[in-house]
Amino acid sequence: PYGERLGVSEKLMPIYKTIGQVIKQTQWPAAVLTSDPELARATSLRSHKQYAFLNGKIACKLYLF
Repeated sequence: PYGERLGVSEKLMPIYKTIGQVIKQTQWPAAVLTSDPELARATSLRSHKQYAFLNGKIACKLYLF
């Protein structure tokens, strides 16, 4: 969920928080794609690498954890 087309960022925060919890529990490498840096921060994870690009007309970042 980007928040651009699917909903308001505030409503998406719990989803990204859950994503972060699952990544922590599994300790698997993961990537999160979002156009909103606040949603990436909602995971409570530190990315070791970020890639910025356009997905169509939407400026996004791919965060690697």
